[in-house]
Amino acid sequence: MFDLKHVEAEGARFTKEAGELLGVELTPEASTKLFLASMGPVRSELYRSCLFYGQEADKCRSSGAYFACCIMQASAIESLLAVLCLTSQKEIENSELNKKFKRGKGYEERVLKADFQDYIDVASHLGWVPSDAVANDLLVAAMQDFPLVVANLYPDFSEEDRHDKVERFGQNPGIEMLRVLQHMRNFVHGSRWARVGITASVHDLESDSKFAFVVASQVMFCLTKTFIKLATEGLTKANEIRGKLSPEAFEAARTQILTMMNQR
Repeated sequence: MFDLKHVEAEGARFTKEAGELLGVELTPEASTKLFLASMGPVRSELYRSCLFYGQEADKCRSSGAYFACCIMQASAIESLLAVLCLTSQKEIENSELNKKFKRGKGYEERVLKADFQDYIDVASHLGWVPSDAVANDLLVAAMQDFPLVVANLYPDFSEEDRHDKVERFGQNPGIEMLRVLQHMRNFVHGSRWARVGITASVHDLESDSKFAFVVASQVMFCLTKTFIKLATEGLTKANEIRGKLSPEAFEAARTQILTMMNQR
């Protein structure tokens, strides 16, 4: 499940290394300001929306509303994937993945106008959710339940389609779980239930939603580690740039960064 201690440890490491880079002792609050300032307004807002959706998902889970929890969880993951896509601009623009983002003028606008499916495809191609993202013991148990989940959530699938989906889940459960979450979130539209042919059985739906929540929680943690990794790489690049700057140029950049932090 979600390893909060790992995330807190990584946050502390970011705070320490960022403070050493700037030559100041950063508090966790100041580190958060620096982090948001370095991301810019759009990515910062996406990150905040990810946290908001995550908090709402936790409230739903605590009250036993697992279907609503999955909808909020899907939105949290979508926001985080959008941040990752914006952060990985150079890598995406230099590959065929750039074709996924067709609408809009600049890269940022095209990413923001993309949909959850596009983000999932990019995550799959770039390995943001590796095949071992779901713990093996959980996967063994999940493989027993997933065929029933597919039968319940995809009643319009043929036997061959269901078999293929179960097989893909076994190969990369994280990515396939994201596709299931996307499918579930679309049921915020009441007409879709009748169109797809799903019967709103409370027992089956809650059971399937609990399953989706547990598996998707590990996917969310995997994506969070990817996000932390990119942030850490940014600090490494900043240190490399510092070595190439004159003392005067570095001091000017340092002052500008600290000013941005204080304005937030």
